[in-house]
Amino acid sequence: MSSTTPDRNAPVAVSAPGKALIAGGYLVLDRAYSGVVVATTSRFYTVIQPRPATHDDGQVHVTITSPQFSDPVRDYVFDAALENGVQKPATTNPFIDGPLLTALRVARARVSAVQFTSLTRGSTLAITILADNDFYSQRAELDARKLPATSASLRQLPPFVPQSKSVRDVQKTGLGSSAALVTSLVGAVLRYFTGTVEPKWAHHVAQWAHCLAQGKIGSGFDVSSAAFGTHRYRRFDPSRVTPLLERGLNATGDELVRALDPASPTCPINTDVAPFRLPRGVAMLLADVAVGSNTPSLVSKVLAWRKADRAAADQLWNSIHKANMDLVAQLDTLDGLARNAAEYDRALQAVVAQGWTNAADGKEVVQSLVTVKDTLKTIRQGMRTMGECSQVPIEPDVQTALIDECSNLPGVLGAGVPGAGGFDAIYVLYLQPTADTDPVLAALEGVFQRHPNVTPLLARASEGGLQDESDTLATSALAQYLH
Repeated sequence: MSSTTPDRNAPVAVSAPGKALIAGGYLVLDRAYSGVVVATTSRFYTVIQPRPATHDDGQVHVTITSPQFSDPVRDYVFDAALENGVQKPATTNPFIDGPLLTALRVARARVSAVQFTSLTRGSTLAITILADNDFYSQRAELDARKLPATSASLRQLPPFVPQSKSVRDVQKTGLGSSAALVTSLVGAVLRYFTGTVEPKWAHHVAQWAHCLAQGKIGSGFDVSSAAFGTHRYRRFDPSRVTPLLERGLNATGDELVRALDPASPTCPINTDVAPFRLPRGVAMLLADVAVGSNTPSLVSKVLAWRKADRAAADQLWNSIHKANMDLVAQLDTLDGLARNAAEYDRALQAVVAQGWTNAADGKEVVQSLVTVKDTLKTIRQGMRTMGECSQVPIEPDVQTALIDECSNLPGVLGAGVPGAGGFDAIYVLYLQPTADTDPVLAALEGVFQRHPNVTPLLARASEGGLQDESDTLATSALAQYLH
């Protein structure tokens, strides 16, 4: 832990990205398999401002505000030892209430009692939680402004557009809002008390708190991406988390610190995070399909099919996993070819301008791109087969038509449904040879215009995970929420 002494008067801000699982849907539920998760430029932000208070009762006072929603301010009062909630909000929100208390308990156990008390006594910790617009469907906002559903229109919207409804009623876009929320909240609380952002600590605490909020042990790739950014992911062993999870919010800070310490060889959050990045010139586009699907119900049906027909399911999962790992190796090869910038850039420009079969420049690069394109087709077909076998709409027919159109455009490597699939989103990997022009994006948006209910997102691929935004807080879009 950093020895930095926090300034009790200074506000802090921490952000966590959204995610797109482009390979490993369903397979990441089993530790025998890996997935590829890409972090997004769109983020959740948690800002903590200490405010002087008239009370000095030795208790811990916290307020949480989400200005984008109509929900009332959440007021909390905890006893000094954080054992009991003296005052709680009128309504529960498991993705805020539990993670807040858990993070406070961990922070108190990790710093000295004197330091924790000095940062809470005589003040209220005023927490503001905000999300970039991409996490929620902006279709109604665009319609109200009489704007078409394009990237150019989305860039005209102000940051943190109010939703004018409760968070429970908002339509999400599948970027992993609950994971990004929990990770940014946990990261900000730990940052406030320890003086530094620690992705591993934030990840371990957020994984546990997110499981507790969901009432089940999920795959965890969304929290992992929120903490570590883009990477190749292999989940933790669920059986090692269960004993601590059974303690629930009865787990003390000391218990949590002993169990979740990243340096401990017995830590149950034994996630494997391996480096991965998209090669230069390979861009990711996400689109919101305003229909939505219930991910838990999709997952339960797929797992029921796998249990009922294990041999056939394992054969299919193994073939998909091989293709997923082939994709990782092929993109890594392409990343290496990008070091020869002149040849690589000419090849990308030739493919975009002339098509896959006519591109004459950079034959080695073009062949590598074609291999990636073929592997993405193989992965997509494997996922569609899984959907057919389990009778789950992993790639619904309405998505198939859209994905086919996108995939057939010059310069598109491939497209598909991220994560568990369903009706709510698609991803596209395409070539962007130069930063100042994006002809393939223009063609993709032309396709979207022919499909009702489809809106592109502004989110792009990002390597970064949990970030400290405190130093730039006063000059960022978050500044308007400082008091």
